[in-house]
Amino acid sequence: MSDELKTVKDYESLVNENWPDERPEVHRAMVCLLAAAGDVGPSVIRLAVFTGYDQREIAQLSRNWRKSKIWQREKIKHSGWFDEEGGGIAFLMDTMVGMGSLERVPGQDK
Repeated sequence: MSDELKTVKDYESLVNENWPDERPEVHRAMVCLLAAAGDVGPSVIRLAVFTGYDQREIAQLSRNWRKSKIWQREKIKHSGWFDEEGGGIAFLMDTMVGMGSLERVPGQDK
């Protein structure tokens, strides 16, 4: 994660620039996933404080990401999000897993 991402607005701008989506729940999930992979870490409370988003919404995302092993304790399995070829798709798919729109079976590579 870049040192330039310091505030929630930085993460929101990154999402808007790279994965524009008019659905606010998708936008929030993307911001949470990136912030968790950055300095905030995969903590519901820390993410709620950092983002100002509803803690219950973040808790649901967290349950889904932990169930799929995208979030593991204090680590995030990036699954190639930053690869030039296919990284954006991997990130979108992991976002959808958090939202409960897709299921990712732990232990299987994408």
